[in-house]
Amino acid sequence: MFVLDKQAIKFYYKVRHRRGHGIHSPFVYNLIVNVIENKLSFYAFRDIQDYIQQETSKKYKPKKINKLNFKLINHFQAKNILEIGSAKGINSLYATAPSSQIRYTCVETKEGSRKAASSLLHHWKRDVLIVDSLPKTDQIFDCILVDMKTIGKHQEVLSEYLFSHVNENSVVILNNIRTNNNVYSLVQQIRKDEHVHISLDLYKASIFFFNKKYYKRNYLLSF
Repeated sequence: MFVLDKQAIKFYYKVRHRRGHGIHSPFVYNLIVNVIENKLSFYAFRDIQDYIQQETSKKYKPKKINKLNFKLINHFQAKNILEIGSAKGINSLYATAPSSQIRYTCVETKEGSRKAASSLLHHWKRDVLIVDSLPKTDQIFDCILVDMKTIGKHQEVLSEYLFSHVNENSVVILNNIRTNNNVYSLVQQIRKDEHVHISLDLYKASIFFFNKKYYKRNYLLSF
């Protein structure tokens, strides 16, 4: 059986739908060209880096996923956001930077990471609540961010939890989707679910949309 190595797989992603090529959906085309592949820098990125250095005396080089989360939240004007996996507060800075009106709940099960996030975000002028377990609530989130490396005990309930807390206008962003076979299988399961209508596979991350007016399709993108 012919098996592609990782470099070949990554090249395959890069030639699929680059710069919106071959995409007939106006929604997806606009999202790729004007948001995901938008290379313009935002003032907020510099402000965040200055803030991190002020709080930790360290310089931080933002990851692609940090900037992507910011751009998507900014584009869709998400206000009620759930994050699972804090990245010690770094990603929370980028995700809450678009607006002071954002209400942000961050789930972090590891005590050390939870304390690090609380320390980093202490002077950040945003409404951020850091908790140690999935909130028991019936509210709908505009955006849910999940670091699949950190889901741990939440893996068995993640799908049900996600689908119970989104509507047709929500966006879900999963990072580190290829952490291991179990995680990737779960991501595939979520993608194939009837709730998901558009999914974007960026190799290391996936983005899901739930509006029924869109035909169900998965897009492979360069990221």
